[in-house]
Amino acid sequence: MNDTRPRILFLDAYDSFANNITALLATLLSADVHVLPIDAPLSEDAFYTELFCYDAVVCGPGPGSPDCPADIGLMKYVWAAGSSPQRNRLAPALGICLGFQSLVAAYGGRIRRLRSGGLHGMVRPVETNSNTPDVFAGIAAPFRATLYHSLGADIGQDDVAASDWPTARWQPPSVGSDLLPLAWVEEKTDSAGVERLLMGVRHLHLPLWGLQYHPESVYTDAASHAVLTNWFRAAMRWNAEQGRVRAEPLTIPSVDGLVARKATRPSLLSTQTSLLSDSNGHAKQTDAANGPNGENDVNGTSRHSLLSHPPATSFASRTIPLPSHVEVPDIIEALQIVPTEGDKVEQIVLDSASAASRPENMSEDHITNDEAVRGRFSIIALDVSSALKIEYRTGDRFAKVKPAHGKTDVFTVPLCSTQAIWHLLAEYHEQRRRSFAASDEDIAGRPFVGGFMGYISYEQGLGDIGVPLPGSDSDDNGRGHDRPDICFAWVTRSIVVDHALGLLHVQHLGGGGDNDLDGMKQSDNVKESTHPGWVDKIVTQLQASLQWQDPGHEMTVKTAQPSQIISIERPDDRAYEEKVRICQEHIAAGDSYELCLTDETRITVASSSAPLSPSSAWHYYRTLRKKNPTPFASYLRLGGATLVSSSPERFLCFLPDSTTNATLCSMRPMKGTVRRSAEVATLAQAEAVLHVPKEEAENLMIVDLVRHDLYGVCGPGHVTVPRLLQVEPYGHVFQMVTVVEGKLASSAAGYTGLDVLAASLPPGSMTGAPKKRSCALLQNIESQSTSPRSIPGLRVAPGERSLYSGVVGYLCVTGRGDWSVTIRSLFRWDDESKLSDDKLTRQDVWHIGAGGAVTILSTPEGERDEMFVKLSRPLSIFDSSS
Repeated sequence: MNDTRPRILFLDAYDSFANNITALLATLLSADVHVLPIDAPLSEDAFYTELFCYDAVVCGPGPGSPDCPADIGLMKYVWAAGSSPQRNRLAPALGICLGFQSLVAAYGGRIRRLRSGGLHGMVRPVETNSNTPDVFAGIAAPFRATLYHSLGADIGQDDVAASDWPTARWQPPSVGSDLLPLAWVEEKTDSAGVERLLMGVRHLHLPLWGLQYHPESVYTDAASHAVLTNWFRAAMRWNAEQGRVRAEPLTIPSVDGLVARKATRPSLLSTQTSLLSDSNGHAKQTDAANGPNGENDVNGTSRHSLLSHPPATSFASRTIPLPSHVEVPDIIEALQIVPTEGDKVEQIVLDSASAASRPENMSEDHITNDEAVRGRFSIIALDVSSALKIEYRTGDRFAKVKPAHGKTDVFTVPLCSTQAIWHLLAEYHEQRRRSFAASDEDIAGRPFVGGFMGYISYEQGLGDIGVPLPGSDSDDNGRGHDRPDICFAWVTRSIVVDHALGLLHVQHLGGGGDNDLDGMKQSDNVKESTHPGWVDKIVTQLQASLQWQDPGHEMTVKTAQPSQIISIERPDDRAYEEKVRICQEHIAAGDSYELCLTDETRITVASSSAPLSPSSAWHYYRTLRKKNPTPFASYLRLGGATLVSSSPERFLCFLPDSTTNATLCSMRPMKGTVRRSAEVATLAQAEAVLHVPKEEAENLMIVDLVRHDLYGVCGPGHVTVPRLLQVEPYGHVFQMVTVVEGKLASSAAGYTGLDVLAASLPPGSMTGAPKKRSCALLQNIESQSTSPRSIPGLRVAPGERSLYSGVVGYLCVTGRGDWSVTIRSLFRWDDESKLSDDKLTRQDVWHIGAGGAVTILSTPEGERDEMFVKLSRPLSIFDSSS
């Protein structure tokens, strides 16, 4: 930390926009910004001791109400210092949104609900006083600002006559007379004409200011950022006049080891740890690492043996033309690795099912990795059953590892006391990345040459942000299952399909991923990477297949007959509408800005259990990709789960740039959906439907949330929004999409794309904002009508989304990664399957999740219809006419 730079303390109320504010403060003011959570366990004296070390303090936004002490926490000490006999406790302060409301409430104002119910993601013109501009000096009014609030400050503005309002609005009010209004928004309402909303205020005698709107939002006019510069200049001037000189942190003893953390998270590869290094800023001390049976677990293995430095990694591949008639499922069938019913063979297919073939005469020079070629690549993992796998169940202090080469032993690897599962994965990947020996020419233009592939559940994301999991507080076996929330396979054999260039790469990553946990020598597979016999064998098998040679060839594998449907449990219309109303009540109370409500449909089917009978899951995959082709479709049979997905939504992709030694990250939040129809058949018609305040607000809230997630790793000045609120076609729907990009200076701080992935779960487009409070609310709301599964010997806690709302993708050995949100999908778990009494059939339970973002402008009927629209496509594959 540079001691000559300004130093600001930010009090974080667990808002999902906090990092946007700290990044803006750091960039505008060239300041060091440190973050302290509002519930940090500090006494009043200890807090003021910490505050002495800063030039000023910012009380940030967050869910809840200033009338609830737990919602504002340490903020109360900031405002109470003004009336304390110990005047040296007073520090210049700025409150934003909840912080603003807590300032107003502390000095006599009242807090009430807005008559409109809330203004979340809404953009409004803000009026300021040109005669006494204060911190708004030099900012042309009105300026455009984004609002995120359901509660507002009442300082008696409704008692002012309309004729007196133009002058009286800038004078000390009748309620909270020590406060001077600085800015207003006049909101038209159906019931009361106009509602007067206080947007800015300062204390008449103390260095305290407040802003109700969000200056950091992507849609707030950038010119208005000068208000923060003006505020800090006034704060420093007050410090000079009062002789307030900040103390240096090193001269002040820490309070139980607790100090404010830096606004940017430490990297997963950093060796430094602290009590406040987790994703939420909570003070945290983890118990000693253990396997499931304790330190001396006989099945345990040391971290050293898992993370031992691998030998140099070699790479072999061949590239062949892809016949225009061959699709991804044809490749799998040509290799005769089509799944059969009841087998345990694991598979991973990431399928750009909507990718267009290469136009005639298009050269490689005309192809880029831009979103214009969205879904350019498909990736098929081969020999997944023989790959090393790492599984982790949220909350455990160990990971399960299955070694490569078909060994049946499963080892447990303890996590160190200060580590999460992400640290273990980062270490394993980094060792192999550093040993990767292929040249840039060998892998040019390929997204994947080998590495981690797999899935992450929604519940893993909940655990990462500190939300208790469903059933975790139950005395009845907790979650009721032992399913992995993270399941990664280290894939060394794969096929990459370049749909744009019409090429197919058969490739083998030898060495680093093949070493055994017990320190044994590499397998013979490594020799094949030097003498690529396996690669040649796969190429020969493909080119000799009927799928390759005959454009009219039908599938050689008999298609499974549709399974017999035993039952379909759909969401109840009225129950879902009631959940929407409950969400809106929470929004109106200030608990959330937006809640991404979902519900689940369960389909129980009976399929043949005869050996080698065609897989119904493969049939569903083929059917869904035909009915709903999307750029991020997938088929996974991994970790006891089978997933069939037609996701249109990219969550996160990252790409190391060897020329700058940085990693470029991109996120593409989707919010705003309209179904294709006779009335909405063109892109222009869809834009007219979606470019309305409600739909834009849904998207904008998630965009600001995603910016927060990226800023938490990329740091100030490294996040941009190159495309905002664009409508794009996806199969049978149109979606509103925004692109948010970040840049990681990996060489300086050790950050990788895995840091961004870990910091961004669960996907903001599936939670709402603020993320932590919204997830906790949704967990309670969604579980209300969910009953435990009626599977003998299995009692799953209600409210789990499981694979739905999680992510699927890969982390290449090169450091590149691409992850999609698991939506428009169906999945099943092996532990829910059971054989019939005669052993001739097997019953499976398939799950389909669907939902939408609830805002204060939603209607229960509209949200219900949107949920069923999203449900209809994956559910349609169970139609016997498929």
